[in-house]
Amino acid sequence: MNKFKPSILFAYPTVMQLLLPHIKSGNLKIDPDIIVLGGETCFPELKEELEENFTARILNAYACTEANMITTQCSEGRLHINIDWVIIEAVDVNNNPVAKGVLSDKVLLTNLSNFLQPIIRYELTDRIAIYDEPCKCGSVMPYLYVEGRSNDMLEFEGVEGLVEISPMALGILGKVTGLIQYQIIQKSHNLMELRLKCQNGYDKAELFSQANEYFLEIFKNLGVENVEFLLSEDEPKTDPISGKLKFVIKEMDLN
Repeated sequence: MNKFKPSILFAYPTVMQLLLPHIKSGNLKIDPDIIVLGGETCFPELKEELEENFTARILNAYACTEANMITTQCSEGRLHINIDWVIIEAVDVNNNPVAKGVLSDKVLLTNLSNFLQPIIRYELTDRIAIYDEPCKCGSVMPYLYVEGRSNDMLEFEGVEGLVEISPMALGILGKVTGLIQYQIIQKSHNLMELRLKCQNGYDKAELFSQANEYFLEIFKNLGVENVEFLLSEDEPKTDPISGKLKFVIKEMDLN
């Protein structure tokens, strides 16, 4: 990359997270104009750290293999839907449309540009909310908010019943100094296993202790108690096919 010196980078957020230590150490000397993040959830803490270490404009993108770029991020930070390229339907579990501004259970995608292999109302397991009020950027396109995949939601037994927590709520772990990546394995409604990848010179057990304190504070504020975290001997594992890092893996029996 030092030799190529890219002016535009398209990358998974977790890949950029792995590059950060090399940028900070000076081993990686690149200065792109634009960095586009997509394919995974990008936590605000990571975007903030990227902005501190790059002069590039950092953009989020909502995209998928079946339609490529679904949105374009504007100057206000909103993800405007490319309505000349795709039709996006925010629906509930029964495929009924949800109201504007309401989180969906999934998405139905229609690709308007693929004439070789029609893709009509293709189901994505993302949870989104669509808004159509005017945006200060001047775009007339509706915009959306992406919370994450429905099967990435953590489930806990709270004092008032089942509580779902988005991985976005756990992005605070990006503030733990020395932590490169993490992955949560949900074993049951009250047992989690945490995989950590740390920078050289940092003690994994110490970082786990810090992460555990963050988690317990978040859960307490949400009315969830008696949750136990275990430190895994393994590091976070990416999908062998897509190369993406799933922040949440559910191994519990839902029956």
